[in-house]
Amino acid sequence: MGIFSDKEFEITKRELGVSIIVIALLWTLGIYIAGLIEQHIFDTNEKYDKAIQITESEKFNYALNTDFGHVFAYGDLNAIGVAGDSSVNGYMAVIRKLQKEVKHYRDSTYKCGSKTCSKRVSYWTWETKSTALFHVDSVEFMGSKINYRIFPTPKEDFLEYKKIDRRTRYAYYVQKLQYKGTLFAEVHKDTLLDASFHPNKDIESAYKELRISEKSKNAFWAIFVAVLAFLTYRFYKADNLWLYPARKKEIREKIKEQRRLLLMSKEQRRQLMTSKKNNTSTAPDSKTSVGS
Repeated sequence: MGIFSDKEFEITKRELGVSIIVIALLWTLGIYIAGLIEQHIFDTNEKYDKAIQITESEKFNYALNTDFGHVFAYGDLNAIGVAGDSSVNGYMAVIRKLQKEVKHYRDSTYKCGSKTCSKRVSYWTWETKSTALFHVDSVEFMGSKINYRIFPTPKEDFLEYKKIDRRTRYAYYVQKLQYKGTLFAEVHKDTLLDASFHPNKDIESAYKELRISEKSKNAFWAIFVAVLAFLTYRFYKADNLWLYPARKKEIREKIKEQRRLLLMSKEQRRQLMTSKKNNTSTAPDSKTSVGS
């Protein structure tokens, strides 16, 4: 018998010893990974914590012309000019997607009496075949002119669909001409690195949005412990006969017998033990049978 038994599995001393060693090794690995996560959180948040906060146009213009480093800058973003195609115009940028409705087929199952039948059904979906981008050449942020391709402009908003024919249409997504929000970037002489723009957010809101929470490390530990517990359970539930190479057959039969007994009711086990005792008491004595 092991040190613990129930209807699911039995834990032997050898299995317990091996599991402790494996758990210790995996726990060490978990501590190492958690350390990497913590270091990543620290390195990422450090640039946000040390970034200079700018709300004045003159200061931002100075930063843009020097190797200023990381900044949070809050101000107005305006398009210089307008962009669009012949149908939709007057925006900072317009994305036009050519979409076609495509027919697909799939197998559908349904009940037909006592049986399950299937049939081929068709359905349609819109798929993008090509994309065209129209944008202004430059934008102005906090009074400074910046190339559109350098500035991290906001995500486009859906505007409308324009049908070409029954199965073809254009989908339009646009950027407005004006925004107010916070720019985070590493500024190096007219170049914005690691940049993101957060419309309708002040510096404090953008800072909180970008900063990585310590909860990510806690989430890792929660997942790690759950996986470790599951693997340990599966290890104990397995027969693990590889731990007993000289006794595989004996242990396999013993485990089967123990599981069978555990699944039997108390009355069934009592009857089985009584039957074994009766068989033992009525068995002929080997020595007297030889003498006769």
